[in-house]
Parts: sequence; structure tokens; C-alpha cells
Amino acid sequence: MRRAYRVWKTGKPLVRPQLGSLSDPQCLGKYQDLASGLTLYLLLTATLAVYWPGLDSGFLFDSLPNLNGLQLVNAYDDSTGVWRFILEGRSSPLGRPIARLSFLLNDTQWPPFPWSFKYTNLLLHLLNGVLIFWLALVLARLSGLQTWRIHATAILASAFWLLHPFHASTVLNVVQRMAELGTLFMLAGILAYTHGRLLVIQRSRSGYLWMSLGIVIGGVLAILSKEIGILLPLYILVIEYTLIQSANIATPVGWRVWSTVFLFFPLMLLVGFHIYKFDDYLTIYNLRDFSMYERLLTQPRVLMDYLANIVIPRRAGTGVFHDDYITSRSLFEFRTLLATIAVTSMLAAAVVFRKKYSVLSFGILWFFAGHLLESGILPLEHYFEHRNYLPMMGPLFSLAYYVFKANNRYLIATVSVSLVFIILAAFITSQQAQWAKIPLLRAMILAKDHPLSARAHQEAARQWANIRDYDQAEDHLRKILAFRPQSTAAHMLLIHLGCLRSDPPLPATKMNNYISHIRQGDWETSAGVSLMMITELHSKGQCKMVTKNDLVRLVDALIDNPHFFTKFDLANLWYVKSMIYKLNKDLEQAVLAVQRSYEYEPTVDYALTEINLLVSAGHLDEALAAIKKAHRADKSRIPGLRLRKKDIDYFHEQILKLKKNRGVKRT
Repeated sequence: MRRAYRVWKTGKPLVRPQLGSLSDPQCLGKYQDLASGLTLYLLLTATLAVYWPGLDSGFLFDSLPNLNGLQLVNAYDDSTGVWRFILEGRSSPLGRPIARLSFLLNDTQWPPFPWSFKYTNLLLHLLNGVLIFWLALVLARLSGLQTWRIHATAILASAFWLLHPFHASTVLNVVQRMAELGTLFMLAGILAYTHGRLLVIQRSRSGYLWMSLGIVIGGVLAILSKEIGILLPLYILVIEYTLIQSANIATPVGWRVWSTVFLFFPLMLLVGFHIYKFDDYLTIYNLRDFSMYERLLTQPRVLMDYLANIVIPRRAGTGVFHDDYITSRSLFEFRTLLATIAVTSMLAAAVVFRKKYSVLSFGILWFFAGHLLESGILPLEHYFEHRNYLPMMGPLFSLAYYVFKANNRYLIATVSVSLVFIILAAFITSQQAQWAKIPLLRAMILAKDHPLSARAHQEAARQWANIRDYDQAEDHLRKILAFRPQSTAAHMLLIHLGCLRSDPPLPATKMNNYISHIRQGDWETSAGVSLMMITELHSKGQCKMVTKNDLVRLVDALIDNPHFFTKFDLANLWYVKSMIYKLNKDLEQAVLAVQRSYEYEPTVDYALTEINLLVSAGHLDEALAAIKKAHRADKSRIPGLRLRKKDIDYFHEQILKLKKNRGVKRT
């Protein structure tokens, strides 16, 4: 077997420990094991204490829309509701079923109680912190540090990562459990790979088995939690071509074939998928106020901003709302050009010097590899902090490495700076957790930090409305229109606010003005949500300022708006229109409207709504015919699994009973 040697500055060759022991904690001394375990325990306890106040906060941003399927769980007397919740997620093409399954561990009631969801998020963060420590231990050994420095580097990297304020918007935002679980399974896969990779030279079959299982099981579970799991092979390639190569670890027999199948082939599939979906991406970009080219121009600035915030933690400007991030329109804008040059130079240097400066190259390449998906051609928004959850481990590990790589003369200084970093990070994270439990305070801080964020002002308006200070709420909505007059959501929310405030009916000129803006405004999902809430309030007699005819005109304005062109949007809007007609007791028009919904998006729910309306209108034969539509739409992500058969059969039976009773009466 080959032996790995490292030439130290003294020029003396030093035999490396056996490769199989590099990932084995037994290579550390007994007392160092005890000290590291105790230190890690204290670090986890400190993280728990820092985040604990934030567990009392409510749901934020898009958490509730992703959880509203919980009301299905108890709607059935069998497991149908559970399976529907797990398999009917709409946040991605795969639905992220593993993440949705995990939500069922916390609550199955509606509305759910946020504390238990956030507590589970925090526990997952701590578990990920343990895996980060384990991985940092393996990487530090590969880097050639002395034994005690290996351990210190792993602890410091874990402290940087666990307490970093960038993670507050992941841990305290329930829906970001998807990112946490994706990271958990990727870390497990990477650890299985490194164990197998260091074992494969001695025991080829066992080594390749560990490596293969790490990729397949870790990758599949990660992808089913969040699609970033597809980047697992890329993370492994970064480790392979930086730290493992620089450690002079032998390439095992069969490596080329194995890596082609398990590492490069999945990445080729990702490229192929992007090519296949390219036209769809261009279509979705029509919903954005930037093009694909402009997004690609903007991302170097985004990535450099991420790095700056990782290396120097700060509170101002952080949070979940970043819809105010300025789009780059030209490569020759100063900051855009500077960031593009910086990113290109860093990547080139990391590749060229990956053996000479392996740890620095690892940190750079790991970070950019982690952002390849969400900073590429996908039609996503520019900036979100949770996208750094795993990518930031690379730069933070590199920082920790160079702290303890320093000469003994400078060690006290580098460690002192690191402690200041940790204290600052913990303080900022603690601040964010404290503010999170006071919704109005948090909303006001976010609106102040992001004065040009429509979402931040919408959240502030919502919190003021919750305490019935409608004037303050209106002030925030007016601020949105001051910098974004084409906001459909702001106009719709002003009407919604008027309903809550029990305003008198609007003059025709004012309503016409609202409708004109809504018909031409930007695409915003919250506009349709607000319209549904206005309709619900009106049905309860709690919206005097809007007439039934106004409701029809409002929904028609959104349907006519060229920015609301996706099938999903149009199906929802026609459904709202159907509910408005039902409210007006115009069942014929209600049926026609929901039929349009089904045309845009053939789902069982739209078919059953049509059946219900037809029965209410007395059209039993047509309702019976519509049962076939419901059966055609009864599909799930698992071929052959029909989750709605019980619902459809119930409607079918009820219609047959009604027909039978009608026949008896006629007799």
C-alpha cells in the first residue's frame, strides 16, 4: 500500500497516519477527545440559549402557505390526509416530501402552533453543527495540521458556523427546515464518502460501498428535502481535488469509472435538466422585473455581499426580505464589473493554486459550488440569506484553519480575533432572536433596514393592522406606492385594509382608479391572496366599501393583467371569480368560472367544486358527468397512487342518492 508523506518546513519527511484512521476519532488522545466533547457540548448549549427566545415568535414570510395542507390531515379517518400533505407540496417539481413529512412531527392541527416547529428547526441546526464539527475534523486532518490544532480548528469552525447571524433567517423561519434537512443529508453523505475514500485503498470493496451509499442515500434524501441536494457530488469533487489531492492520497483502482457514474453523471443530468427547462425559465422570467442576463450580471455582486457578511457579521440589512436588492443592468456598472472580476479571479486562483493553497482553494470552491444552482440561470429572486446555510462552511473552515496555522508568535492574536468574531456573531444572533418574538418591533426594524422592500412594508402594515392601528398600516402601504406605484399587492391591500377598518363604500372614481392600477400592475402573489381575503370578509358582511360588482371587476382586472399569465395564477383567479358568483347566488356563472379553472389546471379540487356547484344548481346529470373529470385529475407523484378516490366516490354516491330521491318524488 502506498504511504502518504508530507514534507514539513524542516525538510524532514513525516509519515502520515494510516489513511483509514484519518476519520477515526481514536487518533486523538483520550484527554483531547474529552476536551473536544465538552467544548462542543458547551457550544451547542450556547447556541440553544442564543436562539431560545426566538422560538416564541410567529410564522414569517411563506411559512403558512407551505403548511396550510395540515388542515387535510384530520379531514380523513385514515392516512389519506397524511399522504396528501406529504405528496401535494407545490414548492418545487418534486414537492420536497421529506421536509413536509417532518412538519407532521410538530403539529397536525390548523392553524398550527409555531413554537414546536421552530424548536425542531433549532434541534436540526444543532445536529447539523455536530456534523459540521465532524466534517471539519476530517478536513483539518487532511490539511496536515498537528493533532491539537486539528481539534481546535474543528471546534472553531463549528462555533463560527453555529452562531453566525446569517442562520437566524433559516432557523427561525419554519419553511427553511427544507434547507436544514437538505444540508443534514448532504453532510451525512459527504462524511460517508470521506470515510469510504480513506478506506478504499486498504479495503476496496468496503470503501466503494461507503462512498456509493453516501452519494445515493444522502443525495436522494437531500433532493427530496430540497433540490440543492443535487449539488452533493459537486461538494465531494471540491474536497477531492483540493484537500485529498494535496494530501497525496493515492487514487484507488477503479476511481475513474466510479467517479464518472456517481459524481459526474448526476451533474450531467443537472445540466441536461437545465437545457430541457430553459424555455420554461425564460417564460417565468417574464414575471420578474429582470431578465436572465440581468440576473447573471447581478449574482457576482450578490456572492461578494454574501462573503462580506460571512467574514464580517453585521445586523443591519439582514433578515428575510431582500426584494429591494438592486438589479445590475450592465456589465460596465462599477460594482458589477468589480464583483465580476473578483469572482472570476477568485475562482481562477482557487483552481490554479488548489494544491499549493489547498485549504484556501477549498473554502473558495466550496462556497461557489454551493451557490451554483441558486445563483445560476434559475428564475429566482436575487438574494436570500438561507442560501448560505451549507456554502458558508467553506470560508468559515478556511478562516478557522488559518487561525491555528499561524506561527506560535501570532497565535494569541489570531485566537483573540476569533473570539471577538464569535462574541459578535452570538450577540447579533441573540438580538435577532429577541426581536423575533416581538412581531411589530421586528417588522419595524425590517422596514427601516429595507426602506425599498415592498415585502418589509407589507409585513409592517400587517402587524399594525393586527393591533388595529389602521392608519399606521396605511402609511406603510402608501410608502410602497411611493417607490413602486405599479404594485398590485399594495393597491389590493389598501382595499383589504378599508374592509378591516369598516370604511364606507368607495366612490366610483376611486374604485376605477384602483382597478386601473391593478389591471396594469406587476405580478405579485400576495395580490391574489388579498383578493381572496377581501372576498371572504365580504361574504361575512365585513366589507362595506366593496360591492359584489366591485369584487367581479377586481378579479377581472387581475385576469386581464398580462403579468398574471401562468396557468396556476389564472386557475386561482377563476376559482376566486367562481366563489364571487356563488356569493352572488349566480350558480350558472360560478360553474362556468370554475370550469375555466379546471382548464388551466386540471385538479380534483376544481372538479369537485364544479360538482358541488352543479348539485346546488340542481344539474345532477351534469354533476355525474363531471365525476369523470375528477377521476382523470386524480394523480399523484407516485404512479398509480390515487389519493382522492375516496372523496370522488363519496360525491358519486351522494349524487346517485339525490337522483334516486328525485325519482321517488316524481313517482
